[in-house]
Amino acid sequence: MAEQPPPTRAPAPGAESGRRFAGTTALVTNATDPISRRLVAYLHDEGACVGILDANGRAARVVAEALGRRAIPLVGDAACADDMEGAIYRCRCAFGRLDVVVHVLPGDPDGDGATASSRGDAS
Repeated sequence: MAEQPPPTRAPAPGAESGRRFAGTTALVTNATDPISRRLVAYLHDEGACVGILDANGRAARVVAEALGRRAIPLVGDAACADDMEGAIYRCRCAFGRLDVVVHVLPGDPDGDGATASSRGDAS
């Protein structure tokens, strides 16, 4: 009988639940944008641990607190390499791993699906 190699990653909290993203950790940038909030809620509902990165720390905390223990608020600018490195580090410390980073560009401030270019205010 051949020996099996040890697993390379430990399961994240909630991995036993059988939900689609159970056992994974995601970092979502600009996470208080309306589209990002929906994505964060979906990932969390499907079992993922979620790091919520936004320049507005208070808003990030509100989103994280509404979700519960598998969500952490992270304050930073996704366009800043140091802030991203810090957010990645904090996600890995909190959840033991990081599987995916979703970088959402701000562009729908009203949450109505219209971007700056579709509204005609793009430069």
